[in-house]
Amino acid sequence: MPSATIGRAFMNIEFRERPTQEHNFQLEVHKAGALMGHLRRSADGFFQYYRGPLNLLMYEFEDDDLERLKQRIASREAPATLTSWAGHLTRLQKQVREDFCSIYR
Repeated sequence: MPSATIGRAFMNIEFRERPTQEHNFQLEVHKAGALMGHLRRSADGFFQYYRGPLNLLMYEFEDDDLERLKQRIASREAPATLTSWAGHLTRLQKQVREDFCSIYR
């Protein structure tokens, strides 16, 4: 059975139904065609997002509303701006330099 795209895509995020016998509900989460994780319904009725294609143990997000969880995943997976990445890299470089200097004093 081919997987069907359901709902709508959020910023190149697609939620595709995954046929499974283990769980009564499961969606694959794809970003620009690549598998990023999956959604499952827990025994107590919550929807849980498992980040990573092989992660079956630890969920990252949980919500009782599927659409709200999809929005949260889409906002989390949204691409960061180059400016924020450059700032982050600069802070990391500064921290590494400080740590290195403190070790060898």
